[in-house]
Amino acid sequence: MPVLRHLVTTTPWWDTVDVLAVHVAGPLVAADPAPRTTMDAWIGEDDRWIVRTALLHQLRHGRRTDADRLFRHRLLRAGHPDFFVRKAIGWCLREYAETGPEAVRAFVDGARDRLSPLPARKALKNLDRGRRAHGENRSTPPGGYAMLMGMFRYVFLAARPAVAAAPKAAVSLATVLAAAAADAAFAAAAAPIGGARS
Repeated sequence: MPVLRHLVTTTPWWDTVDVLAVHVAGPLVAADPAPRTTMDAWIGEDDRWIVRTALLHQLRHGRRTDADRLFRHRLLRAGHPDFFVRKAIGWCLREYAETGPEAVRAFVDGARDRLSPLPARKALKNLDRGRRAHGENRSTPPGGYAMLMGMFRYVFLAARPAVAAAPKAAVSLATVLAAAAADAAFAAAAAPIGGARS
């Protein structure tokens, strides 16, 4: 997870962080329980992008979502002042509402005094409209143009200065890591964890 942390915290913005959270951290946690402890540690950090990664990593897990962890993480950061953290709280709840609508409604009702209005409103958005596609995710983490621009942003703004300052032996490693991150993100976008989307 140190490489993922480096990628998340190097010139971060929502476009790169969301792709890394959903398409790199998410599959790692789904494949092996060990990184869950890292997500549990990251949720308590001060860096908003590390926190956002921990909040978003289960976004595409659908029926395989660890609901206890999902709700626990939201409660831990319910009072966070940052817009991007609050939005991530609501986004994940809205996505999980596609699979567990009653659980999300009960969570929001029980935590309404702790949640800010943005995540509470976002969590119930589709439920209040009566739109559900059980087990399928309607919204998509950055894809297409946004994902491509996010990866370009990382490669050119973050990797290029690191490569320029690195010894020759490290240049190939940095290039390989940037290419691997891009390949993983595009492969994950083509075959999402949550299954087919409507």
